[in-house]
Amino acid sequence: GQPTSSDGSINNAIIIYDEIFDKGMVYVTDYSANFTPESLITKRYADALIGDYAIKAVAYILATTDGTSEVTVAGATQTLPTAVGKLNKRYRIINASNGIVRVDTTSSQTIGNAVVGNPTFIDLQPTEVLDVISNNTNWRMI
Repeated sequence: GQPTSSDGSINNAIIIYDEIFDKGMVYVTDYSANFTPESLITKRYADALIGDYAIKAVAYILATTDGTSEVTVAGATQTLPTAVGKLNKRYRIINASNGIVRVDTTSSQTIGNAVVGNPTFIDLQPTEVLDVISNNTNWRMI
């Protein structure tokens, strides 16, 4: 026979049993209350966190669907959108140019990890990379 399974009408148990080899597995207790949301993530969930990869040679305002912006021309400022309403949204800006690339913010929001006094922009030197995440108010470096 083929492996069989049961939804286990007692305690939400799941039983998987192989009659040929007389082996099985029993998931006896319902542990779902202890699961961490998205602890077993899907590709769609991971892709939403990462976002799209874009190569930019001009000044650009990052979109919600963006994730990584590779900047190939010096002086092509990359502007982060508002951090408000974007808790956990991440961006990576790569300076692939031979000069300085500015990463700017919106509405005087800041980039940094200090309690106060963070700058409203960061100048990236050639080959530097900036990773930021929204805390729903400003951008934190990660």
